[in-house]
Amino acid sequence: MSNQDLWEQKYKNGHSQQYPWDCIVSFVFKYAPKDKERSSIKILELGCGTGGNLKFIAEQGFQPFGIELSLSAVKYAQDKLQAFSVPSVNIVTGNFVTLPYSNETFDLIIDRASLCCVDKPAYLKSLQEAHRVLNPGGMFFSQTYGREHTSASSGKLLHSGMTIEISDGTLTTAGDIRFSDLNELKRIFQSELWELNSLKNIKIVEHETLKANIHEEYMVIAQKK
Repeated sequence: MSNQDLWEQKYKNGHSQQYPWDCIVSFVFKYAPKDKERSSIKILELGCGTGGNLKFIAEQGFQPFGIELSLSAVKYAQDKLQAFSVPSVNIVTGNFVTLPYSNETFDLIIDRASLCCVDKPAYLKSLQEAHRVLNPGGMFFSQTYGREHTSASSGKLLHSGMTIEISDGTLTTAGDIRFSDLNELKRIFQSELWELNSLKNIKIVEHETLKANIHEEYMVIAQKK
């Protein structure tokens, strides 16, 4: 089953995000332009799911935009924002490699573990698209999973960069995942396109069983040059 079909089924079965992720709250408050009215600041989320982060963005007075592959998630997110009287619900169905937006549209772009669900060529193209639609000096947030994650070693690594058939760790129900490492992220975000602002490696080791379970992720904040 493809990642798109998997997540469509999960959303149809009631999977939803009601509240924003704390990392998104921190990113938005820290990096939203201070010299603009909130109502004029446009924030795009790649893979917005059922709109938990977008609802928070709207409540804070910013303009929320979202793009998501799942039709069910988009419908849920649209209904959620309309129920909270968000004046403009800008959520569309689509992919990340051909973003349906004009050049230099957004002040902030968010990727909360969505781009890790596409293979390496699509990932690099998606980053080019994110760069294209960001305003000059705009900020990009990306959360992705690290290669020391227990789930990474439990699956089968393909030439495309995707790990399939994950059988252990915290990502057994997340579909196929592209895991990253520190050097790769540095190469990408210390480049002619991006200035790396922050790169955090978070590793949580659980010892609830005889075998340690490692959850590893990276959080990247980069600025468009």
